[in-house]
Amino acid sequence: MQRLARHVGLGLVGFLAALTVLCSVGAGVGRFQVAPVEARGAHTGIGYNSLALVVPVSTARLREGDVVRATIDGDGVDAFYKVSAIDSWSHDVFVTNRKGKVVQLHLHKNVGRVSQVVPYAGAPFRLLVGTPQVIAMLLLAMLLLVHAGRQRKQIVPELATWHARVVDVLSGPRARDQRARRRAVALLREEVAYASAPVAHRKRFGPWWWTRVGAVVVWAVGVLSLTASASFSGGSSVNQGALSSAHMALTAPGAGATNRLTLAGTNIAPGDLMQRAIDISVDGSTGAGMMTGMTLQVTAPTTTSLLDSNDANGLQLWVMSCSNAWTESGTAPAYKYVCGGGGTLQAVLGSSLPTPTDPVTSYTCPPGGATVKGLNTMKTAQTLNNLPTLSANTTVHLVVFMCFPGGTGDTYQDLTSQLRFIFSGVQRSGTNQ
Repeated sequence: MQRLARHVGLGLVGFLAALTVLCSVGAGVGRFQVAPVEARGAHTGIGYNSLALVVPVSTARLREGDVVRATIDGDGVDAFYKVSAIDSWSHDVFVTNRKGKVVQLHLHKNVGRVSQVVPYAGAPFRLLVGTPQVIAMLLLAMLLLVHAGRQRKQIVPELATWHARVVDVLSGPRARDQRARRRAVALLREEVAYASAPVAHRKRFGPWWWTRVGAVVVWAVGVLSLTASASFSGGSSVNQGALSSAHMALTAPGAGATNRLTLAGTNIAPGDLMQRAIDISVDGSTGAGMMTGMTLQVTAPTTTSLLDSNDANGLQLWVMSCSNAWTESGTAPAYKYVCGGGGTLQAVLGSSLPTPTDPVTSYTCPPGGATVKGLNTMKTAQTLNNLPTLSANTTVHLVVFMCFPGGTGDTYQDLTSQLRFIFSGVQRSGTNQ
């Protein structure tokens, strides 16, 4: 069992040493790199303490979602970035940098792409990365090789070392022959001693052999550490223009603006008409072309009744606009309006047939030829038509007409509804940017 365990241990150590040397040789000739993950761009999905295997690939073979290792101007360090987009025509590569901003990488013919990731292995390996660490490990490997030579010299005293060979070259032929004979006799004695010793005491792998293995492993780790600080491809960034979302808003009527929707209608009877003017303005910071329309919704969130829930016999509504400010007459709350200054009159929601000089020629409700909306229908936002271009600082002059139909019966006596008018801007459809 001891012999089996020793052989298994030797095999495992040999395998690990061979793997380390193989990785070192592969990294040394540029077949791949082993690098700890430190600096990362956004959304790479790689942990900070991971160890990444980076292989060189042609830049033309990159795909969206690949993680590459490159240097971006201004950062000064190699970092890992996830490819967020590739231009199908120019093959330009776009990644998200550490600040979450989209930048373009200018890559060489090849680039380092992450092939495998070993979680948590980067933390110990990171301690070995750096010029001082690499120099220290290479010096340690040389010292171990020298120590292995001294160990072997102790076993075979006359074994020629490198400095003995130098002496031989500088010595005469007779001195070289004498030293050669002594070394041959020492080697013969060692072979006789090894052949006559019991099998259990024969050592195929002496201390000098293990010291050399350690030297090779330290050298291999040093080479791996040296290649970890290199990058297959440099990269530079070109900042894309700042991406910003547009602003779109309607401005509530402020001081000095027309807003008669706050006036109540009291003691109304069937056939009555209520006219309420309001100016709706587009916010000054609204982006050009962002708002393409407007909707109106009427709700009764606090006090509701059949006045707002019955389209046939409840309150009915239509909206008109004037290209100029409306001219107001009468006393509160029974105001009347005409489209002032020779402005253009437009049916915005539903329609009535007032004239610019007399908005209502008949007080029947609804007036003849009108198209109206019941307030129950108005609880769903309705599109306002025939509006001007809704650019920044544009004001829309509206009058909301509401009438109470006749023949409603006693069911509608003493009812109360508190109405909320909600004007909303309509955003343009998505387009190529």
